[in-house]
Amino acid sequence: MAPTTVGPRGQAYAMQIGSRCFVLDNNQKFWQYDPAARSYTAKASPPTLPNFAGSAFQAVKLFTFSSTDKGYLGGQSIFAIPGSTTGAFPVFLYAYDPATNTWTSETPKPGNGLPYPDDQLSFFVNGRGFVCTFVNQIINNSLSNTHRVYCYEYDPSNSQWITRFDTPVPLPSGLTYGKSSQVAVINGKAYWITNAYPASKIGKSLNSEDRFVCVYEFDSQTNQLTLKLATNQLANGTYVSFLRLGLLSANKLWLMNEGGFTGNTPVASQLFWYDPATNQLNRTAASILIGPDKSLYSPIGFATANRLYIGLGEYSFVNGTPAGSENGFAEFEVN
Repeated sequence: MAPTTVGPRGQAYAMQIGSRCFVLDNNQKFWQYDPAARSYTAKASPPTLPNFAGSAFQAVKLFTFSSTDKGYLGGQSIFAIPGSTTGAFPVFLYAYDPATNTWTSETPKPGNGLPYPDDQLSFFVNGRGFVCTFVNQIINNSLSNTHRVYCYEYDPSNSQWITRFDTPVPLPSGLTYGKSSQVAVINGKAYWITNAYPASKIGKSLNSEDRFVCVYEFDSQTNQLTLKLATNQLANGTYVSFLRLGLLSANKLWLMNEGGFTGNTPVASQLFWYDPATNQLNRTAASILIGPDKSLYSPIGFATANRLYIGLGEYSFVNGTPAGSENGFAEFEVN
């Protein structure tokens, strides 16, 4: 871990434009991170995000994707417009040009009429941006724990969107949606994982065998969403953990579990990878353990060449004190 004295801390969103790494922090400050120097440089902040209650990250669900020369920051408020009678949840999209260090407003994705999303996954492939919005369906005026995924495609040449598909999340029978990782594009196809658990365990404590990881593949050429793997075990037979992150390196999807505690002992956040060529999920020997009294959660990261940079995030403490935060990155060689 390489902390610095200047830069973002805590919960953040990552944006990568080519080999350039950027971070948007919880104070709506925008930074460029230099992995070689392990330092941050302040850049122009995006326009003010919709913020009707609380801080920006509590009030909006954000997403990012990047073309070869620009980064895109979008999102949707989780609060309806005050006084609205239509139930509108505001959406927005901004484009960042690193050559001029400027932001411009673009056409936001469809979605004002939807309930707020649980997750928004985003990626850029074949010259188009994509956003997959996961929404917990409301049935009889209450959340149903039945999720749909809405996929939208963005054309940066004319700032226009089209709807690709709208379908129930394809989960194995008996499982309910948890959270999803970021997306990695490998050989022209998008891959991500969704954490799931038995519907019978909603609101209850989970055992090791209750934690499932579902791997999805999306082919933008055929508009096909495929469930590739659903398992509660790794390739070596040990039980899997709920996974987050999602970085691309060496044609694999790299993931990390959120830390926690066993009694008063912190559990290290471990590094995992999924290989589409073998359709296997494996755990590496690499891990992050911050200290004797705290554990990492909500990590973000970058991947440049064959190196992963994982960090930021917030830290839960064993004694129940408020979570702390840091702004450094742990570095991993994937070869």
